[in-house]
Amino acid sequence: MYLQQGFSDNPQTSDALGIEVCCQGIADFVRTCSTPMTLAIQGDWGTGKTTAMNLIGNCLQKAHLEGVCMITFNTWQFSVLNENEKLIVDLMNVMLARLEEWSTQFGLQENQDVQEALFNSRKWIRGLQIAASVVLKTARQFVAERFPGLVGTAVNEVINAVETAPEQPQKSEETVSRTEIAANLKDSIGVAIQRILESSGAGDRIYVFIDDLDRLEPRTAVELLEGLKNFADFENCVFLLAVDREVVERGLQNKYGNDFDKQKARNFFDKMIQVPFSLPVSAYDMNQYIRSFISGSDEIVNQYVHLLSVFRERNPRTIKRSFNVLQLNECIETAKSGQKLSPEQRLKLYAVLLLQLEHREDFEEISMEIENHSAEIETQDYRNFCKSLYQLVYPQDDEDSVSRMAYLPEILRLFFNFQEEDASQTQDAQIQEFIDFVSRTRAASSPAEAEPLRRVRVMQKLYRTLKAHSALKFSPQWNQLTPEQERTLAESGKPVRLTAELDGQMRIKLTWSGGESLLNLTVYQPGNRKKVFRGVEDNFCDLARTTGKKPHQYGYYWIEGQRIAVSEFSSYQENGALDTLLENCGIFHE
Repeated sequence: MYLQQGFSDNPQTSDALGIEVCCQGIADFVRTCSTPMTLAIQGDWGTGKTTAMNLIGNCLQKAHLEGVCMITFNTWQFSVLNENEKLIVDLMNVMLARLEEWSTQFGLQENQDVQEALFNSRKWIRGLQIAASVVLKTARQFVAERFPGLVGTAVNEVINAVETAPEQPQKSEETVSRTEIAANLKDSIGVAIQRILESSGAGDRIYVFIDDLDRLEPRTAVELLEGLKNFADFENCVFLLAVDREVVERGLQNKYGNDFDKQKARNFFDKMIQVPFSLPVSAYDMNQYIRSFISGSDEIVNQYVHLLSVFRERNPRTIKRSFNVLQLNECIETAKSGQKLSPEQRLKLYAVLLLQLEHREDFEEISMEIENHSAEIETQDYRNFCKSLYQLVYPQDDEDSVSRMAYLPEILRLFFNFQEEDASQTQDAQIQEFIDFVSRTRAASSPAEAEPLRRVRVMQKLYRTLKAHSALKFSPQWNQLTPEQERTLAESGKPVRLTAELDGQMRIKLTWSGGESLLNLTVYQPGNRKKVFRGVEDNFCDLARTTGKKPHQYGYYWIEGQRIAVSEFSSYQENGALDTLLENCGIFHE
């Protein structure tokens, strides 16, 4: 079934996305464009920027039969141990090292012009390194404290090497400024590039591939771009950058302040990058890509492709990660049962895992419904669970309903015929299979991570139920909350309150305090205590009278015969004890 066990995150050197034609076109462009030129391969994290650069490099090698001069610089690798501000120096150092290699490869050791240009370049690079040594010195104590052992030793060796380098070049017995050093370095490297190209017959340009800019701290990425523009725009050079434009925009705001708006960021990007190219993610060949993970018939592959399409997922790295998660969970299932999953079961497992990975909130809400109806599910009564599931999939007042109608019904369709609130009893086995898959995959995850969000979801569900009561009036604050704001409040742990009034006499106050606090419900309702709790006595415990005793489901305080404060409930089940209590108070009516 799988082409291999586990898929590494290494960039691909072959075309599994159907973008080779685009990469060939880019290679043809950079072979003939004027220089200097900077081209950016743009795309979000994991969309295949490095793979595209590898394919472009392959196309250039095929086109230059006499040999091609290419330099690869991985910014992230250099930024791990070095000071971020030295990245432009590191880039020039790497370029010079490759020029020295080509000098030997093309037999130019006796070419005086080439050797003199290389000597001057190395001299000025050393000058920049010495100028940066002050920064490295101040880092010594930080390194010793934060990176003990081998890593700290390695970093200190780099610092020692810089500190013991020959003296900085002098000019009229005065220290040469760092700006002058950079200008001299740019000139000498430019001369070295021109001399080597003229003497080697390896074309009229050098291609410099700069990768992983989006893995840098955003401000560092911006400073590297500025360094490229100011110090490294050499004649006879084409720079190809893998970059996420949003990272650059964040770096600009970090460096220049929030007043550096998107328009200014676009202007900056346009100044740094002459040719932007956005990866055609929407045109990726998903069938071909999925076949790099699984084998099987076209029908099987199409089922996985269709499932990903309803999730609107086309990010290659995310998809690769999802197949790794599938393999892991399948191994766990096989270890438990001693039997391998069938192709149909494997697809069902993948669907549930995609829900967990892509829409954790909906996955947790379904899990919560399983918990709420656990007693009925144990007796194989799935009617109320299916009704709740139907309301989750087809909410009447949820802004996310349109998008949910795409992926949730598609997942459920794999298990049972989900077209009505009350699923047919003939589907009991299929419904139970769905419940089992959700429960098992959730057991392997970390439910504590989603607990604050689960609590606000509970409050939202109860709020929607109360809101359906036409006589209730809710506070403007809650009516104005968007789903995104509700999620933000859930994650922040800040207090959230909802107040509803009925005819100016009854008041319902719901409070979700976030963090470690539980949900609370207070009902102000003058009336008879026995009438209020009629039919739900076993579900509540009078905390005022039974100190230390835990309630069966809820607890309440009765104060002066006027107030019921129901507290400490972390779940809400429609038509349950809480609804009965509200009905007894005259708030809900059959």
